Amino acid sequence: MILAKSKATPVATPTPITLLPTSSGITTVMVPLDVELKLLGDKKVKRSFLVPLAMNFRSLNRILHIGFGWTGAHPHQFTCNNGKQIIDEGLLAFVCRQSLGHDQREELYDACSALLSDYIPPAKRFDYEYDFGDRWKHVIRVGKTRIVKGGPYAECTAGQGTTPPEDSGGPIGYAYKGEILSDPTHKEYEDTLQWQYDEVESIFDLEFINARLKRLNFTTEPA
Repeated sequence: MILAKSKATPVATPTPITLLPTSSGITTVMVPLDVELKLLGDKKVKRSFLVPLAMNFRSLNRILHIGFGWTGAHPHQFTCNNGKQIIDEGLLAFVCRQSLGHDQREELYDACSALLSDYIPPAKRFDYEYDFGDRWKHVIRVGKTRIVKGGPYAECTAGQGTTPPEDSGGPIGYAYKGEILSDPTHKEYEDTLQWQYDEVESIFDLEFINARLKRLNFTTEPA
């Protein structure tokens, strides 16, 4: 299996962020997020982030792509309340009904996506699904908000584990491939071994992730 840093994704369109003026300068309300990719067995893939509370879910999607190494080639969905409430459901339905080009759709998503601050507090958890075929599910746990000096930024603060290759069958398919590779006598061993060499996993590289997160731009709208 080739271990590689993730492919580059486009730099995000700036997200409006409200800054708080103080006697000592500008501060920004930030929120820590602990995210786990749910896999079968003992393998753990986790990433922790510190992000602006006034950021929208569209930008959070991009941050998760960078942190976990997803290419962004597949659709996604955020939910809360144990999956009962789809975030941006109305926006997604509206966009689907319009005859818009790719750039127009992207601009609309960026402009109209819900903000984290629309849900936090009181929300303590969100669920994020990437790729409706493979169904890579992530649990996002929300920490206590804090105020930091300076303008908004996104940072990966910790992590562990290697993200599986995209299009590898989701948690079930990926686990099955692991079982095959552990048994050289399996009839699918040779084909799966070739797949292992051809596909790319995304290793956890804190420095690399944060270098890419620094490329995300946030506009500022002083209060």
